[in-house]
Amino acid sequence: LVIYRANTLSTAVSFESHVFASLKSPQVAVMDLYKGIATAELRIQDTNTNNEGKSPMELRSELLRYNNVVAVDPGVYHILLRDTKTKATRAMETLVARPAESYAVIRCGVEAQLG
Repeated sequence: LVIYRANTLSTAVSFESHVFASLKSPQVAVMDLYKGIATAELRIQDTNTNNEGKSPMELRSELLRYNNVVAVDPGVYHILLRDTKTKATRAMETLVARPAESYAVIRCGVEAQLG
């Protein structure tokens, strides 16, 4: 259960939730709870830990669609937040996906007009 700002004009809140299935593979729920005009995409990318000797340009990278759940292979990944216009990486975190575990990746924040 995630609590977030309902809009940019007030301090009212909304709720979002997800129930994961019982799977043996790791699952990632992707939520876009950001309120504002900035646009960004989330990507999941292999790390050099999984792919010895490959350059960053050779690593596999896939779009994580908002409000969706994906199953991934166990392993170490980078989660990238990229500006949709410039393709610049705004943030990067490491995800260690373990078998039968569930994870949530959440884009959050607000460009508040009031409050």
